[in-house]
Amino acid sequence: MTVSPGARSASTGDGTAALAAAASCAATLGHVHHAGHAEPVTQRTHAEEVGRAPLLDGGKANELLAPGWSCSSAALRRDAGWSAAIPLREGLAETARAYRDAGCL
Repeated sequence: MTVSPGARSASTGDGTAALAAAASCAATLGHVHHAGHAEPVTQRTHAEEVGRAPLLDGGKANELLAPGWSCSSAALRRDAGWSAAIPLREGLAETARAYRDAGCL
C-alpha cells in the first residue's frame, strides 16, 4: 500500500487509519492499495494550502506536462472499507503546518 502525496492526498491521520485498515484486512494482503482522498488535488489547490508552489525541476516539469495521472483508493475502500475522514483542505493544511513546524517548508 502507498500513502503518499500525489493526485489525491491523504493527511497523516487518514494515512495512519488507512495503514491500520489495510493491515487488519486479509483481502489487502499481497495487493497494492493507494490511500488518498476522493477529491482530486490539483497543483493549484496544493500550492494554496501549502502556501508556496512546488519546486520546478526536470521531474516536476514532466509531472506537470503529463496528459493525466492519478491514484485511486477504490481498492482500499472496497477491500478494507477505508475512506478519508478528514476534509481535503483541512488535511492539506494540517500536513503543511506539520512540515513548517519541522522546518521542512
